[in-house]
Amino acid sequence: YAANGGTFASTSQILVTSNHGTTWTQHNLPVSGRVADIAVDPTTATTAYAVISTFNATGHVFKTINSGATWTNVSGNLPNLPTWVIRIDPANLNTLYVGNDTGVYQTTDGGTTWTRFANGLPNVQVLDLDLNNGLRILGAGTYGRGMWEISIAAAAPDLTIAKSHVGNFTQGQAGASYAITVSNVGTGASSGAVTMTEALPAGLTATGISGSGWSCNQPSGPCTRGDVLAANTSYAPL
Repeated sequence: YAANGGTFASTSQILVTSNHGTTWTQHNLPVSGRVADIAVDPTTATTAYAVISTFNATGHVFKTINSGATWTNVSGNLPNLPTWVIRIDPANLNTLYVGNDTGVYQTTDGGTTWTRFANGLPNVQVLDLDLNNGLRILGAGTYGRGMWEISIAAAAPDLTIAKSHVGNFTQGQAGASYAITVSNVGTGASSGAVTMTEALPAGLTATGISGSGWSCNQPSGPCTRGDVLAANTSYAPL
């Protein structure tokens, strides 16, 4: 992803390549404005964010999930101010930070709502941000007020289990099945092996259990897997 136009341009074009620069395709934002920064999702290259550093009542933060073919306004309740920089929290991809003409703003829901992230930070134009995920520190570079940093919350996983089925079970029924889905509703990715142990509902007898990516003891588990489960995602159901 690249944007042209220069520091003092009023508008920019966004260009995208998927073959290491051999060819570029123009995929502009749906509004006019200078693109000051682009951030690409660290796990999915087709997802990216762009911010506009000119006054624009129709949005300052835009998201694509298809390599720029279409862009969605995720400015939410951000003030109508030039926005200079955007960073994605790699521990929780729905958490974003932007720097604009009055400071730093954060969203934890992918841009639906934004809050000012300003504990100790003066009212100042923020032109650059850097997020050290290992130390969980967010640094801000300002225009005229130096550099600032703040500790951000450590990311932690929170795994949940949900069960679902279609229709009703009847006494004596053979081949009945239901799905078990393990999800991470926390702010950080899982680490190490995940083991799912199922307690059968009363009246049911297990005949088998399986799911893509899972290793299960038959007929009723437990089931384990070792791959990471990112925040706000789910494993394939059992």
